[in-house]
Amino acid sequence: MTRKRKNQMLSEDPFLNQHFNEMQRKSAAEGKEIIRDYSPHPEGKISDRIAFLMQPVLEKENSNGNDFAKTIMGFTCMAWNASLLKTSERQKSIDDLLNMLNPIANDLMGRVLIQDLINDLIMRKIKYFPNDRRFITSYKAALINGRLQISIASVEMDEQT
Repeated sequence: MTRKRKNQMLSEDPFLNQHFNEMQRKSAAEGKEIIRDYSPHPEGKISDRIAFLMQPVLEKENSNGNDFAKTIMGFTCMAWNASLLKTSERQKSIDDLLNMLNPIANDLMGRVLIQDLINDLIMRKIKYFPNDRRFITSYKAALINGRLQISIASVEMDEQT
């Protein structure tokens, strides 16, 4: 499930092109085809929104390290997607993710801290971007020239029922 993208031209950003090419190869291996859509989304770039949501966490922890930023980005994307679920379904989704993170699942304090972080990110997403219903299907992050580069693929979700 990836956002269709019109394959009109390559981006000028090699990092974005690399992410798209990886997604294309994976989809082709699954017998699916994706195309790239360069038309601007009415809600703006989702990568900018994810960066906005995760910025206070990076500032609070006073860390811009690549690994830390990638980890926070992963939690931010997970929180974004969880925010699209019915409130009654969110906790199960978060629990499922935390159960996949073996070292954290065995550490009650780490689990509670991550749960709180995800809940805070969900609340920020709902506060600042309540009408943005894109579901993140793939993301990639890298530190390039001291700056975090983010590439995100998404699909439109139907209205919440």
